[in-house]
Amino acid sequence: MSIRMKSILERFSAYILIGVFVLLNFYFISNISELRKNNNKIVQEISKITGQIENLKENKNSLEGDLTQRQIEKKELIEKAQLFKNYFVSRNDIPSIMSEIQKTSDENGVLIELFEYQPLPEQPLVDFTRLAFDIEFSGKYSSVKAFLFKIERLKWVLKQKDIEFLRLFDEENVKDNMRLKIKLFTYVRENVKKAEKN
Repeated sequence: MSIRMKSILERFSAYILIGVFVLLNFYFISNISELRKNNNKIVQEISKITGQIENLKENKNSLEGDLTQRQIEKKELIEKAQLFKNYFVSRNDIPSIMSEIQKTSDENGVLIELFEYQPLPEQPLVDFTRLAFDIEFSGKYSSVKAFLFKIERLKWVLKQKDIEFLRLFDEENVKDNMRLKIKLFTYVRENVKKAEKN
């Protein structure tokens, strides 16, 4: 084989090797690019799944919090129901209620000038019926304060509202007589006595 032919073969072999090397580079570059894309997808999926897991944890905590709150509310409702069943009165209790308020006013040196309520219907009551008392009274500051304190703590008094104060907290009038009008209310139910025995 001549030197020229040998040189040509060597060049041809070199070109082939270069071509193979270039093809291999393209192949690896293509695979690396694809791997990067796949890796990015995997990272995105992991991030998405992580976010979903965090959301599930938050939802779980929220549900647990709601459940705990509902359990607390249910317990409070049961306690209130048990407590309030003795707070409601029957229509037969009205005279004793008025007598109790009158006695409290006498004990505290307060003069009741008006004491009235809206009469209940004669027919049997259905469920709960609101019963409101309008009371107008007068007395010295200390007497009025003591009277209000005791009235508010009567077990049947569910709320005291529409209190018309006449300079009740005016230091210059602490020793003066004052006149007030208040509204107290509770609820009446026919079967209150039966409920108390249960």
